[in-house]
Amino acid sequence: MPVLLEVIMNDANLNLDIKIESADMPKTTGNISYNVKIKGMVEQRVSMNTDATAKKIGAFKLMDVVSANMGKSFVPWVEPLLPIVKEHMTFEYSKEIKKSSLRTFNNMLISVGEPHNVQLFQSVFDMYIESIAKELKKERYPQVKIYIKNFGNALKNLNRHNYTHREFLSPEQI
Repeated sequence: MPVLLEVIMNDANLNLDIKIESADMPKTTGNISYNVKIKGMVEQRVSMNTDATAKKIGAFKLMDVVSANMGKSFVPWVEPLLPIVKEHMTFEYSKEIKKSSLRTFNNMLISVGEPHNVQLFQSVFDMYIESIAKELKKERYPQVKIYIKNFGNALKNLNRHNYTHREFLSPEQI
């Protein structure tokens, strides 16, 4: 697992390198690019590093599968992966990365067990609320559904696996 963890962390931290620049200018990267016409502007070139995108999506999907299959044995890898997972739970550029991050976080709740899973859940509670509100404001209902579904799954996991620590939210959060 340590070798796999290193590969996952490297791929999960890849930069997608998305650029929008004037199509009149020479290319600044070797990334795949497309020219698009935007009303009121000159033609623009949109480019993205597709290799990095594929590796990043693969790393998050692998993280999700491994964390689900390992269960409580995944605990040693929660701490190094948690910052990466939290950062990508609101990832704008790939729905797959966002969904895999949210599922991995739910798997982490199971693996760390009580009472640590309650603290972990409380640390991201505001992110769930802010993301749902933001997506509702933009009327992006499929994104709202993703957050609500994963929020519900997190609460379900806490309910199933916690026998003594049954208060999942602080009084301020309620």
